[in-house]
Amino acid sequence: MKYKEFLGQSLLAQQDVVSLLGPSGTGKSFCAIFLEKFGYKIVPQITTRKPRPDDKHYTYVSHKQFVDGLNNGKILGYYSGDIKTLSGGNGYGYSIEKLKELLQNPTAKLILFPSAYELQESDFVKKYGNTTKIAITFLNPYTVVKRAQYAGKVFSSDEILSRINMVKELTTAMNQYANRVHDKNFHIILSDSFGENRQQSEKEQLKQVCKLINIPTNQFEEYFKE
Repeated sequence: MKYKEFLGQSLLAQQDVVSLLGPSGTGKSFCAIFLEKFGYKIVPQITTRKPRPDDKHYTYVSHKQFVDGLNNGKILGYYSGDIKTLSGGNGYGYSIEKLKELLQNPTAKLILFPSAYELQESDFVKKYGNTTKIAITFLNPYTVVKRAQYAGKVFSSDEILSRINMVKELTTAMNQYANRVHDKNFHIILSDSFGENRQQSEKEQLKQVCKLINIPTNQFEEYFKE
């Protein structure tokens, strides 16, 4: 039985593609790592940004290589800079060939991290089809600062302002997409709406994500205790 479509092709009943979108610090990676317990695979992402010490699941390419891949239909993703001059910003995306190769496995369950800016593009639904798309953001943009402090990160005032503005921009993009497209497979989770207790908030957020991809509550509780 075929029931979902991704990249214009039908997925098999045992296959799944889940996209997690949102600003840094909202717990996307935390959710993705937990979902690996249920057979989901985090697909390595192609990016033009410089490597960071704590990076995982990335392949690094030049700005030209990334833009050429977008233009030639080889990369599924988004470039935030000027495509003509290759300046200002970075690219984030996936090798379409690699995605199709992974989907040759009849039980493949993939996790992607599309840029929330992709929601502004007219072909977003065509690319991601009716697969589950979960946008995670903050009710209060300043929560991004608190989350960074919890994680022991120290940012300059300019970096803090940049992150707050990004939360505002991406939240706007999410809401505009939801109002414009009415995609029943698109869901918004407000990461800071579950209370001040960070551990409890993370658990409730994760519980919502699992519910959206039909992981039974009893299985969620069992694995969360580990």
